[in-house]
Amino acid sequence: MIGRTFLQRYRVERLLCKGGIGLIYIARAAGQDREVVVKVLKEEFAAKATLRERFRREIQVLSRLQHPYLAEYYGASLDPGGMFLVMEYVRGAALDFLQQQRRRFTPERVGKILAQLCEVLQVVHERGIVHCDLKPANIMIVHPDTSCESIKLMDFGLAKVPATLSLTALDMLNSSEFISGSPGYMSPEQIRAEDVDLRSDLYSVGVMMYEMITGRPPFEQPTMAALLAAHKKETPPTLAQRGANVPPLIETVVQKCLAKHREQRPQSAAELLQMYERALGKKIVIPYKPVASSHSNHPGGTGPKQVEGSSAPVLEPPRPAPKAVVDPNASVYTLDVRMPESMALLKLRGFVQDLGGQMVEGEAGVIRVRLDAEQQVQPWSRNGGGWSLNERKVQAAPSNKLINMELRIDRADPQQPNQLTITLTLRARNLLGMSRRDWKERYDRIQLDLKAYMQAMR
Repeated sequence: MIGRTFLQRYRVERLLCKGGIGLIYIARAAGQDREVVVKVLKEEFAAKATLRERFRREIQVLSRLQHPYLAEYYGASLDPGGMFLVMEYVRGAALDFLQQQRRRFTPERVGKILAQLCEVLQVVHERGIVHCDLKPANIMIVHPDTSCESIKLMDFGLAKVPATLSLTALDMLNSSEFISGSPGYMSPEQIRAEDVDLRSDLYSVGVMMYEMITGRPPFEQPTMAALLAAHKKETPPTLAQRGANVPPLIETVVQKCLAKHREQRPQSAAELLQMYERALGKKIVIPYKPVASSHSNHPGGTGPKQVEGSSAPVLEPPRPAPKAVVDPNASVYTLDVRMPESMALLKLRGFVQDLGGQMVEGEAGVIRVRLDAEQQVQPWSRNGGGWSLNERKVQAAPSNKLINMELRIDRADPQQPNQLTITLTLRARNLLGMSRRDWKERYDRIQLDLKAYMQAMR
């Protein structure tokens, strides 16, 4: 792996560490003195659908969000044979490491960490995302123990995104990562395998606040089953009972976050921060706030690359998709549709799968695919009163019959998010063996199939 180049610009220099399901490498952008992280899914986990989905979900979330308190996303590949993620190299210390070193934090320091965490969570939650795995190990502290101390929220592998089911305690019982600490931060509803919302994350924040203030978790049990049962049913000791000398109102805020019923918790991250500031008796001022890099400052100078080949609807991109440079040997088609972008992406993925296409690397608002020129899909047919998907058998294509296909989504008017333009670009990988006219006929057929697919089930 050392010496390998990812996305044609990031050359791996060394192994940083080994994670639960991935290997973390340090790479350097070509022509720039800036290091990035390349996270590669371990080969032994590539065949496990649940772990591939976790890796894919982290790519999906990071590719859609930009915030000073999130690691910047530079690119990724969803190819099952070699999934990887390129992101910002965050230098600092994990919150759990600092807790081990210093045990208890002052209410003021807790407030500064909480203010940053609530700010980024508010943005994440407003996009319909629930982190589902908030814990000190997933919060990096940059410039610890200084006036410039700031956070980076990490690891969205278990996140719940719109129309995507999150992993629950039942899913994770066979996961080594679950055993390593996550059960201590799970909300009662997540433990019960119920649907979760943003208030589940706020329960986890409450557990972390309790730990930072007292130096101990709210529940200490000898077995995992007992720990999960405690989170579902037991009331934790008060902060004072754990030896913490804090204002009573702070105790109230923490216990409110740890309420068993989510209706009794703060209803948003912004509300939680306001409650803590009132309990502290002053507004929390963060003297230093990192600024997310502009697009031109990303390694390679082209801005964060985004992959859209996910099976679930994804969120509104932070900026319009870049315009394509048209190949003179390619055929380009445009199709105007009116539907939510999440539905459009879901349909495009279904279209690609029905064509037998293979997803490759992509960018913001772009899906890139390799497919068989001979393949044809009749996407939908009438079946009684509704539509049903036609079944067909996909066969491997010879190398001289492969087509590179690019599907690009643009939103002409930000005020009309459901008015989309889909640009389809098709180019043969090898023009030998067929005339340009024959290739053009195949391109036209794919374009008509796409149009029928997007118009079906509307």
